[in-house]
Amino acid sequence: ALSTLPSRSIRNFRVAVDPANAMGIVIINHLIKTVPLTLEKINYELDGTFPAHEANPLKFKLLRDLQQKVIHTQADLGLAPDGDGDRIFFVDEKGSIVPAKVIASLIASELLASHKGGVIVVDICNTRNIQKACEVGGGKMIISRVGHSIITDVINKEKALFCGESSGHYYYRESGGAENTLRTILIVLEIMTRTKKTLSQLAKEYQASIESGEYNFKFDTATDTAAIMKKIISFYSKGALNTIDGVAVDFPTWRFSIRTSNTEPLMRLNVEGDTESLVREKLSELTNRILSFGAIAK
Repeated sequence: ALSTLPSRSIRNFRVAVDPANAMGIVIINHLIKTVPLTLEKINYELDGTFPAHEANPLKFKLLRDLQQKVIHTQADLGLAPDGDGDRIFFVDEKGSIVPAKVIASLIASELLASHKGGVIVVDICNTRNIQKACEVGGGKMIISRVGHSIITDVINKEKALFCGESSGHYYYRESGGAENTLRTILIVLEIMTRTKKTLSQLAKEYQASIESGEYNFKFDTATDTAAIMKKIISFYSKGALNTIDGVAVDFPTWRFSIRTSNTEPLMRLNVEGDTESLVREKLSELTNRILSFGAIAK
């Protein structure tokens, strides 16, 4: 992974890491053999019983110890890999979690700088940050349905450079369209080294849209969720509709996506927009609409 970077020189960052006693430890161990880093470790012994907490960085409440570790050790950043090491979340030097799509925008911009006109794939959940990166970097954005095998297939068919999912998966053409957590970490460290910017500075620079995060709503098994989706479409008929994976509607200053589960009566909502206040307003509006159909917020 290091050999493909624009510069092979990465400075000795202080990095806090919480792999939750899971296989991410193997990736971090390989990382420190590749570049000189000073690690501040939490839950760094392999233990399949996961004594500290579940190895799922999507549950942000589980990252609180890592966030505090970053602050208390004055680390440059924090890393939270998932249980099998194919997802990664970043914490900046201020202890704030950096949204996965902001990291994806940073990486997409980096790759487009040397591959003008390249294709960047984005999952349907949140697209605005990647759209901005492609507009600025001269790339072509392709929207994909959610799912590992689906995205890998799109990357290979379109010869795309990269895809970053909201879930913290980062896929690369060089990896055959598969995830590469080590490469993701190295690219971020190389950008920080070259630009001499902190992760919070880079995140601010590449965050063009505020994201709500994903909200789940459960329905009774007898509920006709397809009929509910049609009603939601009618409520937001003035926006640009995309039904590639559930329902996504784009407006000039905000958008939302709602996907249903294939295995249970569940809806997953994501909202993004220009400002935090707008996202809060639209999230509340859509939440109330969904709850009015008999859903229970999970």
